[in-house]
Amino acid sequence: MRREKDPPSRSISGSGRCTRSTAYRSCLRVLFLVYQFVGVLGAGDAVGFLEETVFGKYLNPWITKIVHFFIPIPFVQELLIGDYGLFTMAITYAIAIVLPIVGFFFIAFSILEDSGYLPRLAVMVNRISRSWD
Repeated sequence: MRREKDPPSRSISGSGRCTRSTAYRSCLRVLFLVYQFVGVLGAGDAVGFLEETVFGKYLNPWITKIVHFFIPIPFVQELLIGDYGLFTMAITYAIAIVLPIVGFFFIAFSILEDSGYLPRLAVMVNRISRSWD
């Protein structure tokens, strides 16, 4: 029995290119959505709300009043609530700036990981990086 080889079809190779380019476009769309979620919503809106509203209007003035009331020594007051104070700067930066960005990133990363998108992304990036060699 003789087996005939199928001639290469131009439509198959063309659809393969279209599929790959669509995959790359969808990859860019997903990365743009992750940027919008982490960068704009997390680093912009959430950080702005926590830093300006929660800490700027409520917590830092409250802590400042408490420290002024209980600690009469100016050096210790400056250490705790000054421009570079432990409460007014360190805690504000750790909770109001770093925590929302890291939290939003881990939420986005877990969604990408649980959906199975990260292995596909790794394969596409591997194909791109092979062409650089």
